[in-house]
Amino acid sequence: MGASEKLAEKLEPLGQSLLPPGEELLGALAATEVKAFGGGVRAVFVTPLRVIIQPVDRRWNAKGEPISIRPEDIESFRVSGLGDDWITAISVVADSGFELRLKLISGQKIKLMAMSGEGRLLGPLGGGQAQQTGAEALLTWLGELG
Repeated sequence: MGASEKLAEKLEPLGQSLLPPGEELLGALAATEVKAFGGGVRAVFVTPLRVIIQPVDRRWNAKGEPISIRPEDIESFRVSGLGDDWITAISVVADSGFELRLKLISGQKIKLMAMSGEGRLLGPLGGGQAQQTGAEALLTWLGELG
């Protein structure tokens, strides 16, 4: 079983458990939340309505409460590590990772770093197709915010 299948096997059931009936899971990815004190591995789930960030332990079990973010909760965001050009983010993400900085209306700031899951050298180690699908879903969701 490859990295992509292993990642999907861990993330999909967790993501489905966080959704009410009828809410579609568009993608899931693994990320690292960067904080001065804390942070750690996060499972990120994308639906048409929201993004859910769930802290996880080393076995990919939920650890703590998830954060549910709807478009109206976001004051600003920035995607970087991709030449700092949002327009090309989806086309460039295939060969690299990215950093997402969210500032919520509540004042909370979230900084996530994730691999894209693609590329010949690190792609398979970074979650492969499952990670790529999740990264594309997240970037598309953010792009629709305008």
